[in-house]
Amino acid sequence: MKKYLFSSTLLLLSLPLLSQVDSQDKISGTLPEVVNYAVDHSPLLKQSDIDQQLTDLRIKNQLTNNLPQLSLGYNYQYNFVRPDLANGQLDHMSGIQLNASQNILNRDIWFTKKTADDNRKLSAQAKELNEINLIAATKKAFYDALITQQQITLSQQDIERISKSLEIATYQYKGGIVDKTDNRRAGINLNNAKAQKYSSEELYKAKITYLKQIMGYPNEDDLSLQYDFKKLEEEALAILSDTLYLDKIADYQYLKVQQKLKEAEVDYNKKSWLPNIAANAGYNMSFLDNDFAQLYQKPYNGAFVGVGLSWSILQGGKRKNDVQITQLQIERLQEEERNLVNSLQSQYEQAVNRYNAAMYNFEAIRDNVKLSEEVYDVINLQYKAGVKTYLEVFSAETDLRNARTNYLNALYSILSTKVDLEKTLGLIKTNH
Repeated sequence: MKKYLFSSTLLLLSLPLLSQVDSQDKISGTLPEVVNYAVDHSPLLKQSDIDQQLTDLRIKNQLTNNLPQLSLGYNYQYNFVRPDLANGQLDHMSGIQLNASQNILNRDIWFTKKTADDNRKLSAQAKELNEINLIAATKKAFYDALITQQQITLSQQDIERISKSLEIATYQYKGGIVDKTDNRRAGINLNNAKAQKYSSEELYKAKITYLKQIMGYPNEDDLSLQYDFKKLEEEALAILSDTLYLDKIADYQYLKVQQKLKEAEVDYNKKSWLPNIAANAGYNMSFLDNDFAQLYQKPYNGAFVGVGLSWSILQGGKRKNDVQITQLQIERLQEEERNLVNSLQSQYEQAVNRYNAAMYNFEAIRDNVKLSEEVYDVINLQYKAGVKTYLEVFSAETDLRNARTNYLNALYSILSTKVDLEKTLGLIKTNH
Protein backbone atom coordinates (compact mmCIF):
# COMPACT_ATOMS: atom_id res chain seq x y z
CA MET A 1 0.00 0.00 0.00
CA LYS A 2 2.83 2.40 0.92
CA LYS A 3 4.60 1.52 -2.33
CA TYR A 4 1.43 2.32 -4.29
CA LEU A 5 0.98 5.68 -2.52
CA PHE A 6 4.62 6.59 -3.16
CA SER A 7 4.34 5.75 -6.88
CA SER A 8 1.09 7.74 -7.21
CA THR A 9 2.61 10.75 -5.46
CA LEU A 10 5.70 10.62 -7.67
CA LEU A 11 3.52 10.48 -10.80
CA LEU A 12 1.45 13.50 -9.68
CA LEU A 13 4.61 15.50 -8.97
CA SER A 14 6.05 14.67 -12.39
CA LEU A 15 2.95 15.73 -14.35
CA PRO A 16 3.73 19.48 -14.24
CA LEU A 17 7.25 18.75 -15.44
CA LEU A 18 5.96 16.64 -18.33
CA SER A 19 3.50 19.37 -19.27
CA GLN A 20 6.31 21.91 -19.17
CA VAL A 21 8.44 19.80 -21.53
CA ASP A 22 5.52 19.41 -23.93
CA SER A 23 4.77 23.12 -23.85
CA GLN A 24 8.38 23.95 -24.69
CA ASP A 25 8.10 22.01 -27.97
CA LYS A 26 4.82 23.69 -28.94
CA ILE A 27 5.01 26.66 -31.30
CA SER A 28 2.40 29.26 -32.17
CA GLY A 29 2.86 28.75 -35.92
CA THR A 30 4.29 32.13 -36.94
CA LEU A 31 6.98 32.22 -39.60
CA PRO A 32 9.87 33.14 -37.24
CA GLU A 33 8.95 30.34 -34.83
CA VAL A 34 8.57 27.81 -37.65
CA VAL A 35 11.99 28.75 -39.05
CA ASN A 36 13.65 28.69 -35.62
CA TYR A 37 12.11 25.30 -34.87
CA ALA A 38 13.40 23.94 -38.18
CA VAL A 39 16.91 25.22 -37.44
CA ASP A 40 16.85 23.66 -33.96
CA HIS A 41 15.31 20.31 -34.89
CA SER A 42 16.19 19.56 -38.52
CA PRO A 43 17.99 16.20 -38.84
CA LEU A 44 20.12 17.68 -41.62
CA LEU A 45 21.49 20.44 -39.36
CA LYS A 46 21.99 17.97 -36.52
CA GLN A 47 24.15 15.95 -38.91
CA SER A 48 26.06 19.14 -39.75
CA ASP A 49 26.64 19.74 -36.02
CA ILE A 50 28.01 16.21 -35.69
CA ASP A 51 30.26 16.78 -38.72
CA GLN A 52 31.63 19.94 -37.09
CA GLN A 53 32.38 18.07 -33.88
CA LEU A 54 34.03 15.25 -35.83
CA THR A 55 36.23 17.74 -37.69
CA ASP A 56 37.28 19.40 -34.45
CA LEU A 57 38.04 16.09 -32.78
CA ARG A 58 40.08 14.84 -35.76
CA ILE A 59 42.18 18.01 -35.66
CA LYS A 60 42.73 17.67 -31.91
CA ASN A 61 43.59 14.00 -32.38
CA GLN A 62 46.23 14.81 -35.00
CA LEU A 63 47.71 17.62 -32.88
CA THR A 64 48.25 15.23 -29.96
CA ASN A 65 51.21 13.85 -31.95
CA ASN A 66 53.00 17.09 -31.07
CA LEU A 67 52.73 16.33 -27.35
CA PRO A 68 55.14 14.09 -25.42
CA GLN A 69 54.32 10.41 -25.84
CA LEU A 70 54.86 7.99 -22.95
CA SER A 71 54.58 4.19 -23.11
CA LEU A 72 55.13 1.36 -20.67
CA GLY A 73 56.10 -2.17 -21.69
CA TYR A 74 56.48 -5.43 -19.82
CA ASN A 75 57.64 -8.89 -20.86
CA TYR A 76 58.38 -12.28 -19.27
CA GLN A 77 60.26 -15.15 -20.88
CA TYR A 78 60.83 -18.75 -19.74
CA ASN A 79 63.67 -20.54 -21.50
CA PHE A 80 62.77 -24.23 -21.30
CA VAL A 81 65.48 -25.10 -23.87
CA ARG A 82 68.78 -23.26 -23.68
CA PRO A 83 71.39 -23.57 -26.43
CA ASP A 84 74.87 -24.59 -25.35
CA LEU A 85 76.37 -21.42 -26.76
CA ALA A 86 74.20 -19.18 -24.61
CA ASN A 87 76.41 -19.11 -21.58
CA GLY A 88 74.85 -17.25 -18.74
CA GLN A 89 71.28 -17.43 -20.11
CA LEU A 90 68.93 -18.19 -17.28
CA ASP A 91 65.61 -19.97 -17.11
CA HIS A 92 63.51 -16.92 -16.23
CA MET A 93 63.87 -13.48 -17.85
CA SER A 94 61.64 -10.43 -17.52
CA GLY A 95 61.80 -6.73 -18.25
CA ILE A 96 59.97 -3.44 -17.78
CA GLN A 97 60.52 -0.63 -20.26
CA LEU A 98 59.41 3.01 -19.85
CA ASN A 99 59.82 4.98 -23.09
CA ALA A 100 59.19 8.67 -23.85
CA SER A 101 59.35 10.51 -27.18
CA GLN A 102 58.81 14.04 -28.43
CA ASN A 103 58.47 15.11 -32.05
CA ILE A 104 60.80 17.97 -32.91
CA LEU A 105 60.21 18.28 -36.64
CA ASN A 106 57.26 16.60 -38.34
CA ARG A 107 55.69 17.68 -41.62
CA ASP A 108 52.27 16.16 -40.87
CA ILE A 109 51.99 18.04 -37.57
CA TRP A 110 53.05 21.28 -39.26
CA PHE A 111 50.37 20.81 -41.94
CA THR A 112 47.67 20.07 -39.38
CA LYS A 113 48.52 23.23 -37.42
CA LYS A 114 48.55 25.36 -40.57
CA THR A 115 45.20 24.13 -41.87
CA ALA A 116 43.32 23.61 -38.57
CA ASP A 117 41.49 26.96 -38.63
CA ASP A 118 40.55 26.66 -42.31
CA ASN A 119 39.28 23.10 -41.85
CA ARG A 120 37.11 24.27 -38.96
CA LYS A 121 35.92 27.21 -41.07
CA LEU A 122 35.10 24.89 -43.97
CA SER A 123 33.04 22.66 -41.68
CA ALA A 124 31.18 25.68 -40.27
CA GLN A 125 30.49 26.98 -43.79
CA ALA A 126 29.13 23.59 -44.83
CA LYS A 127 26.66 23.84 -41.98
CA GLU A 128 25.82 27.42 -42.95
CA LEU A 129 25.06 26.32 -46.52
CA ASN A 130 22.72 23.62 -45.22
CA GLU A 131 21.07 26.11 -42.87
CA ILE A 132 20.51 28.66 -45.67
CA ASN A 133 18.93 25.98 -47.88
CA LEU A 134 16.81 24.81 -44.95
CA ILE A 135 15.55 28.32 -44.15
CA ALA A 136 14.70 28.97 -47.80
CA ALA A 137 12.86 25.64 -48.14
CA THR A 138 11.01 26.20 -44.83
CA LYS A 139 9.86 29.67 -45.87
CA LYS A 140 8.58 28.41 -49.21
CA ALA A 141 6.76 25.49 -47.62
CA PHE A 142 5.27 27.82 -44.98
CA TYR A 143 4.02 30.28 -47.61
CA ASP A 144 2.64 27.45 -49.75
CA ALA A 145 0.67 25.94 -46.85
CA LEU A 146 -0.46 29.39 -45.67
CA ILE A 147 -1.79 30.33 -49.11
CA THR A 148 -3.73 27.06 -49.25
CA GLN A 149 -5.09 27.75 -45.77
CA GLN A 150 -6.32 31.12 -47.00
CA GLN A 151 -7.85 29.42 -50.03
CA ILE A 152 -9.90 27.26 -47.66
CA THR A 153 -11.14 30.40 -45.89
CA LEU A 154 -12.13 32.02 -49.19
CA SER A 155 -13.86 28.81 -50.32
CA GLN A 156 -15.93 28.86 -47.14
CA GLN A 157 -16.89 32.45 -47.86
CA ASP A 158 -17.85 31.43 -51.40
CA ILE A 159 -20.03 28.61 -50.04
CA GLU A 160 -21.83 30.98 -47.66
CA ARG A 161 -22.35 33.58 -50.38
CA ILE A 162 -23.56 31.07 -52.99
CA SER A 163 -25.84 29.41 -50.41
CA LYS A 164 -27.63 32.72 -49.98
CA SER A 165 -27.93 33.06 -53.76
CA LEU A 166 -29.35 29.54 -53.90
CA GLU A 167 -31.96 30.44 -51.28
CA ILE A 168 -32.99 33.50 -53.27
CA ALA A 169 -33.17 31.50 -56.50
CA THR A 170 -35.22 28.81 -54.77
CA TYR A 171 -37.70 31.36 -53.35
CA GLN A 172 -38.03 33.03 -56.76
CA TYR A 173 -38.58 29.68 -58.43
CA LYS A 174 -41.25 28.67 -55.93
CA GLY A 175 -42.86 32.08 -56.38
CA GLY A 176 -42.97 31.60 -60.13
CA ILE A 177 -40.71 34.57 -60.79
CA VAL A 178 -37.99 32.51 -62.53
CA ASP A 179 -37.76 29.03 -63.93
CA LYS A 180 -35.77 26.23 -62.38
CA THR A 181 -32.65 27.07 -64.45
CA ASP A 182 -31.50 29.68 -61.95
CA ASN A 183 -31.99 27.25 -59.11
CA ARG A 184 -29.96 24.59 -60.91
CA ARG A 185 -27.14 27.00 -61.79
CA ALA A 186 -26.90 28.08 -58.16
CA GLY A 187 -26.75 24.44 -57.11
CA ILE A 188 -23.97 23.74 -59.62
CA ASN A 189 -22.07 26.77 -58.39
CA LEU A 190 -22.42 25.63 -54.78
CA ASN A 191 -21.19 22.12 -55.59
CA ASN A 192 -18.16 23.56 -57.37
CA ALA A 193 -17.34 25.71 -54.36
CA LYS A 194 -17.64 22.74 -51.99
CA ALA A 195 -15.43 20.63 -54.27
CA GLN A 196 -12.87 23.44 -54.34
CA LYS A 197 -12.87 23.66 -50.55
CA TYR A 198 -12.45 19.89 -50.13
CA SER A 199 -9.60 19.85 -52.63
CA SER A 200 -7.88 22.72 -50.80
CA GLU A 201 -8.31 20.96 -47.45
CA GLU A 202 -6.64 17.81 -48.77
CA LEU A 203 -3.83 19.83 -50.34
CA TYR A 204 -3.35 21.67 -47.07
CA LYS A 205 -2.89 18.39 -45.19
CA ALA A 206 -0.22 17.29 -47.68
CA LYS A 207 1.57 20.64 -47.52
CA ILE A 208 1.53 20.70 -43.70
CA THR A 209 2.98 17.18 -43.69
CA TYR A 210 5.78 18.33 -45.99
CA LEU A 211 6.42 21.39 -43.80
CA LYS A 212 6.63 19.18 -40.71
CA GLN A 213 9.13 16.94 -42.48
CA ILE A 214 11.39 19.90 -43.29
CA MET A 215 11.09 21.26 -39.74
CA GLY A 216 11.69 17.94 -38.02
CA TYR A 217 8.31 18.46 -36.35
CA PRO A 218 6.44 15.41 -34.97
CA ASN A 219 3.97 14.31 -37.63
CA GLU A 220 1.38 13.26 -35.05
CA ASP A 221 1.29 16.76 -33.46
CA ASP A 222 -0.93 19.54 -34.78
CA LEU A 223 0.65 22.56 -36.44
CA SER A 224 -1.49 25.65 -37.01
CA LEU A 225 -0.04 28.45 -39.11
CA GLN A 226 -0.62 32.08 -38.19
CA TYR A 227 0.04 35.18 -40.24
CA ASP A 228 -1.47 38.60 -40.88
CA PHE A 229 -2.29 38.65 -44.58
CA LYS A 230 -2.04 42.42 -44.76
CA LYS A 231 1.45 42.19 -43.31
CA LEU A 232 2.22 39.32 -45.69
CA GLU A 233 1.29 41.49 -48.66
CA GLU A 234 3.44 44.34 -47.34
CA GLU A 235 6.33 41.93 -46.93
CA ALA A 236 5.87 40.66 -50.48
CA LEU A 237 5.96 44.19 -51.90
CA ALA A 238 9.01 45.32 -49.89
CA ILE A 239 11.81 46.20 -52.29
CA LEU A 240 15.05 44.22 -52.06
CA SER A 241 18.57 45.41 -52.76
CA ASP A 242 19.43 44.35 -56.29
CA THR A 243 23.23 44.39 -56.01
CA LEU A 244 25.11 41.09 -56.07
CA TYR A 245 28.18 40.88 -53.81
CA LEU A 246 30.07 37.61 -54.26
CA ASP A 247 31.77 37.88 -50.87
CA LYS A 248 28.34 37.58 -49.22
CA ILE A 249 27.46 34.35 -51.04
CA ALA A 250 28.05 31.27 -48.87
CA ASP A 251 28.82 29.00 -51.86
CA TYR A 252 31.53 31.39 -53.02
CA GLN A 253 33.06 31.68 -49.55
CA TYR A 254 33.08 27.87 -49.23
CA LEU A 255 34.94 27.49 -52.53
CA LYS A 256 37.57 30.11 -51.57
CA VAL A 257 38.38 28.20 -48.36
CA GLN A 258 38.70 24.98 -50.39
CA GLN A 259 41.22 26.74 -52.64
CA LYS A 260 43.20 27.96 -49.64
CA LEU A 261 43.38 24.42 -48.24
CA LYS A 262 44.60 23.05 -51.58
CA GLU A 263 47.31 25.73 -51.74
CA ALA A 264 48.46 24.63 -48.28
CA GLU A 265 48.50 21.03 -49.53
CA VAL A 266 50.82 22.03 -52.40
CA ASP A 267 53.18 23.58 -49.88
CA TYR A 268 52.92 20.40 -47.79
CA ASN A 269 53.88 18.17 -50.73
CA LYS A 270 56.77 20.45 -51.66
CA LYS A 271 58.16 20.04 -48.14
CA SER A 272 58.15 16.26 -48.32
CA TRP A 273 62.01 16.39 -48.42
CA LEU A 274 62.03 17.49 -44.77
CA PRO A 275 63.17 14.83 -42.30
CA ASN A 276 61.19 13.73 -39.28
CA ILE A 277 63.16 14.38 -36.10
CA ALA A 278 62.16 13.14 -32.65
CA ALA A 279 63.81 12.99 -29.25
CA ASN A 280 63.42 9.85 -27.22
CA ALA A 281 64.36 8.54 -23.79
CA GLY A 282 63.94 5.28 -21.98
CA TYR A 283 64.39 3.53 -18.67
CA ASN A 284 64.70 -0.28 -18.52
CA MET A 285 64.57 -2.76 -15.67
CA SER A 286 65.73 -6.30 -16.45
CA PHE A 287 65.28 -9.36 -14.22
CA LEU A 288 67.23 -12.63 -14.60
CA ASP A 289 67.22 -15.75 -12.42
CA ASN A 290 66.92 -19.53 -12.53
CA ASP A 291 64.43 -19.45 -9.67
CA PHE A 292 61.14 -17.75 -10.50
CA ALA A 293 60.57 -16.92 -6.81
CA GLN A 294 63.80 -14.89 -6.83
CA LEU A 295 63.30 -13.36 -10.27
CA TYR A 296 62.20 -9.88 -9.22
CA GLN A 297 64.51 -9.53 -6.23
CA LYS A 298 67.40 -7.88 -8.07
CA PRO A 299 66.77 -5.56 -11.05
CA TYR A 300 69.40 -4.64 -13.65
CA ASN A 301 68.62 -1.03 -14.52
CA GLY A 302 69.45 0.96 -17.62
CA ALA A 303 68.49 4.37 -19.06
CA PHE A 304 69.14 6.28 -22.27
CA VAL A 305 68.34 9.48 -24.17
CA GLY A 306 68.68 9.99 -27.87
CA VAL A 307 67.53 11.66 -31.08
CA GLY A 308 66.03 9.87 -34.05
CA LEU A 309 65.99 11.08 -37.65
CA SER A 310 64.01 9.67 -40.56
CA TRP A 311 64.77 11.13 -43.98
CA SER A 312 63.20 10.01 -47.23
CA ILE A 313 65.78 10.70 -49.94
CA LEU A 314 64.43 8.97 -53.04
CA GLN A 315 60.73 8.31 -53.62
CA GLY A 316 60.71 7.36 -57.29
CA GLY A 317 59.09 10.64 -58.38
CA LYS A 318 56.25 10.44 -55.86
CA ARG A 319 57.01 13.91 -54.45
CA LYS A 320 56.81 15.51 -57.89
CA ASN A 321 53.62 13.66 -58.77
CA ASP A 322 51.94 14.69 -55.49
CA VAL A 323 52.76 18.35 -56.19
CA GLN A 324 51.42 18.12 -59.75
CA ILE A 325 48.24 16.38 -58.58
CA THR A 326 47.53 19.10 -56.02
CA GLN A 327 48.29 21.89 -58.53
CA LEU A 328 45.86 20.32 -61.00
CA GLN A 329 43.26 20.18 -58.22
CA ILE A 330 43.81 23.91 -57.64
CA GLU A 331 43.37 24.60 -61.35
CA ARG A 332 40.17 22.59 -61.26
CA LEU A 333 38.92 24.65 -58.30
CA GLN A 334 39.77 27.85 -60.21
CA GLU A 335 37.69 26.63 -63.14
CA GLU A 336 34.97 25.72 -60.67
CA GLU A 337 35.16 29.26 -59.28
CA ARG A 338 34.69 30.76 -62.75
CA ASN A 339 31.77 28.45 -63.37
CA LEU A 340 30.29 29.33 -59.97
CA VAL A 341 30.60 33.07 -60.63
CA ASN A 342 28.86 32.68 -63.99
CA SER A 343 26.20 30.49 -62.39
CA LEU A 344 25.61 33.00 -59.58
CA GLN A 345 25.33 35.85 -62.08
CA SER A 346 22.84 33.81 -64.13
CA GLN A 347 20.84 32.81 -61.04
CA TYR A 348 20.82 36.44 -59.91
CA GLU A 349 19.52 37.76 -63.24
CA GLN A 350 16.89 35.03 -63.47
CA ALA A 351 15.79 35.63 -59.88
CA VAL A 352 15.51 39.39 -60.47
CA ASN A 353 13.54 38.88 -63.69
CA ARG A 354 11.17 36.37 -62.07
CA TYR A 355 10.73 38.66 -59.07
CA ASN A 356 9.96 41.70 -61.22
CA ALA A 357 7.52 39.69 -63.37
CA ALA A 358 5.81 38.30 -60.26
CA MET A 359 5.60 41.81 -58.78
CA TYR A 360 3.96 43.24 -61.91
CA ASN A 361 1.59 40.30 -62.21
CA PHE A 362 0.63 40.55 -58.54
CA GLU A 363 -0.24 44.25 -58.74
CA ALA A 364 -2.38 43.68 -61.83
CA ILE A 365 -4.23 40.72 -60.30
CA ARG A 366 -4.76 42.59 -57.03
CA ASP A 367 -6.60 45.27 -58.98
CA ASN A 368 -8.68 42.57 -60.68
CA VAL A 369 -9.86 41.31 -57.27
CA LYS A 370 -11.17 44.76 -56.35
CA LEU A 371 -12.89 45.14 -59.73
CA SER A 372 -14.42 41.64 -59.50
CA GLU A 373 -15.78 42.35 -56.04
CA GLU A 374 -17.34 45.62 -57.23
CA VAL A 375 -18.87 43.97 -60.31
CA TYR A 376 -20.27 41.09 -58.26
CA ASP A 377 -21.82 43.40 -55.64
CA VAL A 378 -23.53 45.52 -58.30
CA ILE A 379 -24.84 42.58 -60.34
CA ASN A 380 -26.00 40.73 -57.20
CA LEU A 381 -27.98 43.79 -56.06
CA GLN A 382 -29.51 44.13 -59.55
CA TYR A 383 -30.39 40.43 -59.51
CA LYS A 384 -32.16 40.79 -56.17
CA ALA A 385 -34.06 43.76 -57.65
CA GLY A 386 -35.07 41.63 -60.64
CA VAL A 387 -33.01 43.61 -63.17
CA LYS A 388 -30.32 41.02 -63.90
CA THR A 389 -30.58 37.26 -64.48
CA TYR A 390 -28.84 34.69 -62.34
CA LEU A 391 -26.67 33.79 -65.33
CA GLU A 392 -24.96 37.16 -64.93
CA VAL A 393 -24.62 36.55 -61.18
CA PHE A 394 -23.14 33.14 -61.95
CA SER A 395 -20.64 34.70 -64.34
CA ALA A 396 -19.68 37.45 -61.85
CA GLU A 397 -19.33 34.86 -59.07
CA THR A 398 -17.01 32.76 -61.25
CA ASP A 399 -14.93 35.81 -62.13
CA LEU A 400 -14.62 36.72 -58.46
CA ARG A 401 -13.54 33.22 -57.44
CA ASN A 402 -10.99 33.07 -60.24
CA ALA A 403 -9.66 36.52 -59.37
CA ARG A 404 -9.19 35.56 -55.71
CA THR A 405 -7.51 32.27 -56.64
CA ASN A 406 -5.22 34.07 -59.07
CA TYR A 407 -4.45 36.62 -56.37
CA LEU A 408 -3.34 33.91 -53.93
CA ASN A 409 -1.27 32.17 -56.60
CA ALA A 410 0.37 35.47 -57.53
CA LEU A 411 1.05 36.24 -53.87
CA TYR A 412 2.78 32.88 -53.41
CA SER A 413 4.72 33.41 -56.63
CA ILE A 414 6.10 36.74 -55.47
CA LEU A 415 6.91 35.40 -52.00
CA SER A 416 8.62 32.32 -53.44
CA THR A 417 10.67 34.28 -55.99
CA LYS A 418 11.60 36.76 -53.27
CA VAL A 419 13.03 33.92 -51.16
CA ASP A 420 15.04 32.77 -54.20
CA LEU A 421 16.33 36.31 -54.72
CA GLU A 422 17.26 36.65 -51.03
CA LYS A 423 19.16 33.38 -51.24
CA THR A 424 20.94 34.45 -54.43
CA LEU A 425 21.95 37.81 -52.90
CA GLY A 426 23.15 36.18 -49.67
CA LEU A 427 20.51 37.99 -47.60
CA ILE A 428 19.26 34.95 -45.68
CA LYS A 429 20.70 35.28 -42.20
CA THR A 430 21.80 32.29 -40.15
CA ASN A 431 22.91 31.84 -36.54
CA HIS A 432 26.58 31.80 -37.59
